[in-house]
Parts: sequence; C-alpha cells; structure tokens
Amino acid sequence: MNQNENPGKDRKNGKRAGDSSAKRHRADRDDRDDRDDAPITRGGMSERDFEALDRAWEDYEAGEIERAAEAVGRLLRRTDGHPEVRFLRGVLLLESDEPEEALAELNECVSDVEDQALHAYYRSLALYDLARFEEAEGELQILASTDLDTGSVQYLLAQVRENLGRREEADRAYAVAHATAPEDFPLPMRLSRSAFEEAIHDAREQLPENLQEKLDQVPVMVDDLPPREILTHPEGEGLTPDLLGLFVGRNLRDESVFEIPGIPAAIYIYQRNLERACRTREELVSEIATTLYHELGHYLGLDEDDLRELGVD
Repeated sequence: MNQNENPGKDRKNGKRAGDSSAKRHRADRDDRDDRDDAPITRGGMSERDFEALDRAWEDYEAGEIERAAEAVGRLLRRTDGHPEVRFLRGVLLLESDEPEEALAELNECVSDVEDQALHAYYRSLALYDLARFEEAEGELQILASTDLDTGSVQYLLAQVRENLGRREEADRAYAVAHATAPEDFPLPMRLSRSAFEEAIHDAREQLPENLQEKLDQVPVMVDDLPPREILTHPEGEGLTPDLLGLFVGRNLRDESVFEIPGIPAAIYIYQRNLERACRTREELVSEIATTLYHELGHYLGLDEDDLRELGVD
C-alpha cells in the first residue's frame, strides 16, 4: 500500500487550523508568575507544566513528533492525565497514523479542554481517517461558523465531501480554502481519465525494464478514490482515505497480501488522491511511478531491500 506522505502530513501539521491551543494558553497566562514553584493552577496543572505543554505543542508544529511525545509522556505522569495533555496526546496519535486510538483519546477529554473548536477539528480529522465521513462532515459544518482557520476547515470539508461522492460541493470547498491561502491550499489537479492513464504510461517508463515486464503480469486499475469497503475492511487496518495505491490479491509467493471477495486482484491507483498530492504533471508522473513501485513490490512478495537490489531507489 502507498499512503499519501505529503498532503496528509501537511494537513495534520503545516496546514492545520490556525492558532494552537498552546498559543492560546500562552496568551491567557502572559501576566502570571512563571516561577518553577508557581502554585497549582487550573485543573491541577502548575505554571511549569503549562509551559512544558506549550513547548510540546511547538515541537509538534515543528515536526519534532518524538520529542513532543516524550514531553507528553512525562506530563501525563506528572499531571495525572490532565485533559489538555491528553488532547495533545490524541493529536500525536493521529500524526502517528493511529486514528482509532487518537479518537478514543480525544473523546476522553472532549468536554474539558479550553479550545473546543480546535479539539473538534482534530476529532474531525480522526473521523475522516476512519472513513466516518458523515460524522466528520457534521462536525466540520459546525466549525465553519466559528473563528477557526477557514482554509483548514474548508479543505478538510472538501476531502470529506469528495469521499461522499459530492464532487461539485467538494470543489467549491477547495476553492474557498484556496482563496484564503493559495500556497497552503493549492487547488487539486484535474485530469481526464485518458490524460491520467497517459501519465501512468509515462510513469511505467521510469521503472527498470525488468520491473516493467513484471508489471505486465498484473492489471493496473484506476479508481477515483479508495472505496469505503476497503478502508473499513478488517484486513485494511491502517488504510486511510488519502491512500494513493493498493495491491489487492495474492503475491507471486502465493501469500495473501490483501484479499476482499468481489474485488479483482490488481494494483489500484487512486486518481483524485494523486491529483491532490501533486502540483504539476511532472510531480504526478513521479508520484505514480513511486506508487507503482511500492504496489509492484507487494505483488512480487518483496520488501524494500529486495527492490533496491533490483535497482529501484
């Protein structure tokens, strides 16, 4: 399987909703005593612990996920599981591609965090990753009337509606997000199916000849988006709606990789996700080639080291 390594991460980090809870906490506490031995304050957290939480949010925003997680672990023990700390833990679980655990953690502190809008945004992200699109849309529609960052809300709402099959509504939401911050929220590419298949042909040409020959042995199918039955299948744990490609069937070692009754064995390429992940046709061809390489590896029963030995970096 090939998950989306670019917009997904941006969506949860660089493109997430405007001000973080940590920043809002700092604004609330500018006039407080910041001594290490400051008295216990809101909900059993000291000033020192709130400052540590602020820094953990900053680490998360900077992409220092491991450092943020270590700080959250210490804070959970020190504050006996304070809701604001659990909130960030839920966000970090989401960043680590564990949406089910993230949603459970976020639900535990749903009524006890200060920034309810930001909390609802991350809960919507978890619901989206779990393919619970109707629930995610409901929360995002409420968030659209708040002061939370419009671009972040509308972009996620567009992805939700796209997966619900309401493409015109999705494109309108993409346009609203793009208007707020064009660089952060680029409009997805839109290719005809024939033009996209030409891009797949060009991507095949980037693979070594021996792998191109193997690729002739398995059908390559193009779908707009991964169907919900795949995303929610028991064997599909870890698959999210941003999936770029997937091999379904038995590999050449006659081992089941991912089989679903009624879905033909093939390499599946998801056009709209790939279009959203790329800004130019050159990027699209390169991303398709990477996706084909990964899914072909599953078909061959090879791991990453095996593929490198075949000349694929």
